[in-house]
Amino acid sequence: MTSSSQPENISSRLDDIDTRLEELGDELDLIRTIQDGSRRETRSNSQTVARLERTVRELSEDSPFTSRRTTCCPT
Repeated sequence: MTSSSQPENISSRLDDIDTRLEELGDELDLIRTIQDGSRRETRSNSQTVARLERTVRELSEDSPFTSRRTTCCPT
């Protein structure tokens, strides 16, 4: 290898490394975007489940079928 081809080879390798780093950065950005969306969806689902549980509890408290009162049925 001649000394004149070495800088060209190094420059080419550095360009390749730079390109790979940019691609990795893009992939990391995409992963972060997906993770953020997943966290938001999980939080939203959790809030929805909490609302549903609260509604079911409130409805069961008001239901005559789940009343804690004991009534005697005529026989």
